[in-house]
Amino acid sequence: MKVLQKPPAALSAALLLSLVLLLGQSVPATCQQCRIDQGSWVYHGAYEPAYNGYTCKSIRSYYNCQRNGRKDTGYLKYAWRSPGCDIRRFNPARLLPLMRHKVFMFVGDSFANNLEISMRCLLETRAATKDLRGKFARTGIRTRGFTIPQFNITFLRTASNFLVRSSPVGTASSAAAWRVHLDRPDPAWAALLPYTHYVIFSAGHWFINAPSDLRLYYRKKKQLPPFPRPYAPLYDAHSTIRKYLVKSRYSGLPMVMTFSAYHYNNAFSSGDSAKSCLDMRGEVMNRTRMLWAERNTETLAARDAQVKAFRSFPQFKIVDIARSSLARPDAHQGQYTGTERPDCSHWCVPGVPDSWSDIVYSYMVGVL
Repeated sequence: MKVLQKPPAALSAALLLSLVLLLGQSVPATCQQCRIDQGSWVYHGAYEPAYNGYTCKSIRSYYNCQRNGRKDTGYLKYAWRSPGCDIRRFNPARLLPLMRHKVFMFVGDSFANNLEISMRCLLETRAATKDLRGKFARTGIRTRGFTIPQFNITFLRTASNFLVRSSPVGTASSAAAWRVHLDRPDPAWAALLPYTHYVIFSAGHWFINAPSDLRLYYRKKKQLPPFPRPYAPLYDAHSTIRKYLVKSRYSGLPMVMTFSAYHYNNAFSSGDSAKSCLDMRGEVMNRTRMLWAERNTETLAARDAQVKAFRSFPQFKIVDIARSSLARPDAHQGQYTGTERPDCSHWCVPGVPDSWSDIVYSYMVGVL
């Protein structure tokens, strides 16, 4: 196995540049403390995903790049490897008996859904799943997700774009501005937390994806002055999660997934000016270097704010994907969304989210 062993030409320059920018130098493969955020994408020419866009019926059309016309497969043949970390490939045969009679909850924005679809497809290679839409039987609370009847396992999906209590300014369907109470957990997930054995939080993009005047932040019911950086409130929101879990004496396995990188060509966010994905092929490296450096700074600053919030709570496992996602401009849906608008923030499934599932799985079975 070699790092970046003769990847397809269109991807080689992109990944090599990414690794140089992210790592600065190679990490010796010696016994050391595990740092999931440090590592490299390892290319396996013979690697095949456990499922594809045709065998897994649970992939939303929007994420199904293969059904939407993507023919190349090189982006599917990489695995994230970190020296000192025992990241295992997701093994549903081992995980399903371990999760029997248990509840797993995804909390967050659309990237939590990206992860959920990956995990569901991987689990479906061993057991049938069933959609969950309606009231969660034990609480009467309406939620979505899926179940695995054979093992009596429930996966809940709780939409919580800020993770803390928030409300739209105006009607929810047309709101651009939001009131965000940084010191109050979102009751949507807090009410379900006592019934769960595993929970993973994923958010950040709704903090960064809008001008500061469209995010009205509060603490102790008082509006705060604008933050100097859009990622600064992430620390407060994640600290609120940490404090709530400590106060409630949560006995399950809590996880947080760090910020996932964008690769839009014309803008950091997915605004109207973002018409195409960042092209990382060799002939445009010089043109994109400054934009890449800006993207690197913003993504890692958001990641650092999230990680800092949990330093005093080692029970919280960090699914640290920020640096690895920066290195994969090739794996977004791009034009393969089934719509007219390219998406350079979310990810093809199968694809990069399967590497997130590998990390989650490794935490759940206790090898990380």
